[in-house]
Amino acid sequence: MTVLGLRVNPRRHGPSAQSSNSSQDEKDDIDFVVMSYDVGHEKPSREIFDAAKHLVHSVTGYEDHGDRFIHVGDDIMKDFNGAKQAGWGSVLLDREGNHSKHGTQEQQTVTSIVDLRDLRYYISPDATPGS
Repeated sequence: MTVLGLRVNPRRHGPSAQSSNSSQDEKDDIDFVVMSYDVGHEKPSREIFDAAKHLVHSVTGYEDHGDRFIHVGDDIMKDFNGAKQAGWGSVLLDREGNHSKHGTQEQQTVTSIVDLRDLRYYISPDATPGS
């Protein structure tokens, strides 16, 4: 991700996790990274999604009060179904449009990251894009 010019905080899950060296004046584009080898599980295992929730709390102090977390990924089994089974909201990134025609109300599908600009639509099933 740094190759793309993004500032990535080195914070990771687990005992080998690195702490942030970012100055308060610098804002990271990505606050943490969850690696399957740090967690000991990989998607679609719930443990990797739980590790991400834990890191959100450690970075922001945010407490999970039943609010929705959203995972965006391009693999229907590992990303979309794994996130759903972990209790997360899930959006399938289907760049080729292979799954779009099979989408259901429960299967949120986009063909581009740009389509995620209005996250309220993906958080609340009652919201509509642009509302």
